[in-house]
Amino acid sequence: EGKDRWNEAKANDFYPDPDKALDNPASALLTQYPVVKIGMAKNKCPVSYLKAGQIYAEGVECVTTLENMTKYFWYDNIHAFPKFMANLQAADPDIERMQTVSIFDLEGLTTSQLSSKTMDVVKAASAVAVCFPESLNSLIILNAPGFFSFSWRVIKGFINPRTVSKIEVHSSRKSGM
Repeated sequence: EGKDRWNEAKANDFYPDPDKALDNPASALLTQYPVVKIGMAKNKCPVSYLKAGQIYAEGVECVTTLENMTKYFWYDNIHAFPKFMANLQAADPDIERMQTVSIFDLEGLTTSQLSSKTMDVVKAASAVAVCFPESLNSLIILNAPGFFSFSWRVIKGFINPRTVSKIEVHSSRKSGM
């Protein structure tokens, strides 16, 4: 499955224009799927921050299709991420690691947000990640609500154990820092 996705994206030069990939301005998607690259961690890995508790699946569907969202993530991984890394390396030539530290902030997440539409958005966003299995240094989940611990026990059964070992779940921002 990952190889087919890779070949299709490669045939389209990995969608070098994010607005064309989405068929809308990328800034519109980011109002509904709030993710930003915020700098460098102490271990010199780039850091991205997703306000996962504020993903608005219905809004994503108004901005673009799930297929186009996947195209945007190809753009992000193949075109935007190397530019982001080049900027970090220009400021600090000692940066060598291309693995990311991802922070998913679940603040504000409710059980009603965990609809099939939201899960489809999350799947679309992660569809590209399967082609980069070693790119995750760590994933820190912050502000996990009480109901998330049950969900996490189920979810992690479907994830490669090596990947699970890179994930930390914290019930507050303070305990995760």
